[in-house]
Amino acid sequence: FLLCGSRLNRPTRLKCLEIQSTLSNEVSAEGSISEFLRSFHGLEQLAISTGSPAWTLDIWRAALHHKSTLKAFAYHQRGIVLDEDSPYFEEECDNPDLSLTLYDKEIAEWTSIPSQHPLSEPDLEILGLCCDPELLESVLSPLATKRSLRVIHIRQSATDLKFYASWAIQHHFDAPDESSKSDTPTTYQSSQSEGSGEYVSLELTKPLHDLAQWAFGPNGLLSLEVIVYGDFSYEGRYAHSNVFLCRNAGLHQMQEQDMACKTFRHFSRGDRRQRDLLNKYSSALAACPTGLLFQD
Repeated sequence: FLLCGSRLNRPTRLKCLEIQSTLSNEVSAEGSISEFLRSFHGLEQLAISTGSPAWTLDIWRAALHHKSTLKAFAYHQRGIVLDEDSPYFEEECDNPDLSLTLYDKEIAEWTSIPSQHPLSEPDLEILGLCCDPELLESVLSPLATKRSLRVIHIRQSATDLKFYASWAIQHHFDAPDESSKSDTPTTYQSSQSEGSGEYVSLELTKPLHDLAQWAFGPNGLLSLEVIVYGDFSYEGRYAHSNVFLCRNAGLHQMQEQDMACKTFRHFSRGDRRQRDLLNKYSSALAACPTGLLFQD
C-alpha cells in the first residue's frame, strides 16, 4: 500500500500519519516506509511502529524529508523473544534498544558531531521512543542545542508489564531476572490516583532518575518541560502505570517525600501548563497501541 502511495502522480497532503506494521506481515517494512515518506512533504505529526530488528536510522533519515514542518515524532519497535530458555519464548515484546546497537560506531560519532544525528534537523516539540532510559542519554544528548524540544515520551507497552519489570518504577521487591520470571503478572503502584487528578510520587528506577536529572539539568535539554513514561493508548486505560516528570523550577517546590532530585519533580495538581502540553500532543502519545481495542 505504501509503495503504491509513493508512486502516485498526485500531491499528498497528509499532516498526521501513523504507520503500524505487524510482525506477521512485515517484509522489509523500513524500505517501503522510507520510500513513502520521501514521496511528499508537509507532515506535522508522524508515528511509526515496526518489527525488530529494523534499520532504525533509515526511517529517521526518511522522516527528515518533513523537517521543515515536523513537530511530533514517535518511533516504536516490537520483536519476538528468541531466548528458548525464557518463559516468554516467541512472545512479542518491545525492543528496548530500538535496534540502535546496529549503529554503535555511528552513534559514538554523534557526541563529537551532533549534526550527524538524524533528528537534529527538525524542530521537534515532542519525541516518543520505545527505548530503555539507560540508553536514552546517548541518543538524546546530541539534541542538547535544540530549543524546540518540550516533551520526551518513553514508551513501554502496558501489555509487556504483565511479564517484564517497568523501566520507570522501582518496586519494593527485586525485579525478576530472565531466570526467575514466572507467569504471575507483576503489580505496580499507581502514579496517578484514579479519578482524583492527584499525582503520586513514586520511587523511580535509577536509569530513569539519572536520565531525568541529566535532561532537566544545565547540561541537558534546556527547552525540555516534561518527561512522561508509559502507555497512553486507549484514553487512559493504563494510567496507573504511567509516570509524569517536569522541570523543578525552584527548591521551594520540593517536598520531603518527593524522591526526585532538584532538577526535576513529579507532576502536581497545579501543573496546568504541563497537562495542557500533553493534551496538545495526546494523539502522538497514544499512537501505535499494542493492546487490543476491546478486552475480555
